[in-house]
Amino acid sequence: MKTLNKKGMSLLEVMVVVLLIAGLAAMAYPSYLSSVEKGKALEAIRIVSNTVAAQQQYYENNGSYATSFSDLDFDITGKNITVSADAATTDNFSYALGESTVSATHNSGSSYTYTISGNYTEDYILCTVGRDAKNDKKICSTLGKQYTDNIYIVE
Repeated sequence: MKTLNKKGMSLLEVMVVVLLIAGLAAMAYPSYLSSVEKGKALEAIRIVSNTVAAQQQYYENNGSYATSFSDLDFDITGKNITVSADAATTDNFSYALGESTVSATHNSGSSYTYTISGNYTEDYILCTVGRDAKNDKKICSTLGKQYTDNIYIVE
């Protein structure tokens, strides 16, 4: 009777498997980062959209726009949100009230620099990027349709 000689995997076989897994991970990582950033952008869109709606309601009731988040009829407070009179900050964005707009600027410490803004008087939300911001354009283009070269209308 012949016995089988059982061997483990060779070092070469292990290296090939590790290289294949590393290659697949390297291809998937940019998509993962883009998905995470899109999720962060949706946070900004939600707060900007709620602010625009609240400003329009405030205008209906008072004849002018609010100059403070605390005057608006929605609760912007929550986990990791710091609110002052005309500004708010989360882990991902800094929000500012203007005369007719609210803007959400991506916080520094990241390669992304896009801005999401909403206009109270004309009722729109835009995603704006810098001139050569390739990654920012990818994020903004997934959020809406292109309006001009660096401005995307968020749908």
